[in-house]
Amino acid sequence: MASSAAVDRPAMATNPRYIFFTDFDGTITLQDTNDWMTDHIGFGAEKRKGGNGSVLTGERSFCDSFQEMMDSINNTPYEECIELLKKNIALDPKFVSFFDWCDSNNVPIVILSGGMEPVIHGLLSHWLGEDNVRRRLQIVSNNVVAREPGVKDMWKDAGGWRLTYHDESSFGHDKSIEIRKYSKLTEAEGRPVIFYAGDGVSDLSAAHEADLMFAKAGKDLVAFCDRENVPYTEFNDFGDIAKIVEDIVEGRTTVEAVVNKK
Repeated sequence: MASSAAVDRPAMATNPRYIFFTDFDGTITLQDTNDWMTDHIGFGAEKRKGGNGSVLTGERSFCDSFQEMMDSINNTPYEECIELLKKNIALDPKFVSFFDWCDSNNVPIVILSGGMEPVIHGLLSHWLGEDNVRRRLQIVSNNVVAREPGVKDMWKDAGGWRLTYHDESSFGHDKSIEIRKYSKLTEAEGRPVIFYAGDGVSDLSAAHEADLMFAKAGKDLVAFCDRENVPYTEFNDFGDIAKIVEDIVEGRTTVEAVVNKK
């Protein structure tokens, strides 16, 4: 039987000195899958942008706004949603080489997403291969369930699915909870250095937890970090991230030097 520590902190299985936590939508991908679905098969871009603005100003919770977005996608079977996303969403082209480098250098990648696990798993398997996703990545995210008890097939029936949240926080998935399992470890317990990369409102709860925060240029997370005086390093793509992470892991610089550089 696996120890409780191994179950609770699976990224520690190889005793890494570094762990890379990352958002999925708009960070690993070039577009946001949930925004794309809402804009094209949900209630549209204008209403979505209004909801996002309300979250940033604190008028609404992320949880309520995102639930409304996903509930508006009620005429498209879930399987079809995933197929549409495969045709319309692109992976950051620099991510694959970073993914391979992390695997070779014992830097586990943990995806913390406010999106939905079947979408994330489906797209990453499409791009990276099913075995690579199962063996080399951990995904912690929201999920989907049948909308009603009588639904015959939630994957194939239009409107047969609904979003279910990972936890009961105002974020629906409070990413800081997962990161804190690792950040609270002592040096004697092998606490790793924690990287985090993100771009938007679902990353707000993680912003205070990482040793080094990467925030995508021009996106909402940058505005939040500036407002809250949270240190961050701006990036445009995973090529920027890879250069810094590799320099730290290989001893050419330190987290402190990068944080203080801005």
